[in-house]
Amino acid sequence: MDTGRGDGRAIPSSLSDTAALALWDKTLTSIRVRSTVQPTPKASNPALVPTL
Repeated sequence: MDTGRGDGRAIPSSLSDTAALALWDKTLTSIRVRSTVQPTPKASNPALVPTL
């Protein structure tokens, strides 16, 4: 595996392929999918209006 740019060329990674894949797997499991829909606001304890 190569990474970065040294003199315009790829340079060897400081991680082995196994370590890089383990890091990638840990990163992927930490990502949470979030909803893109805005929740609708809920009225909290609406005032009771007395009926006449």
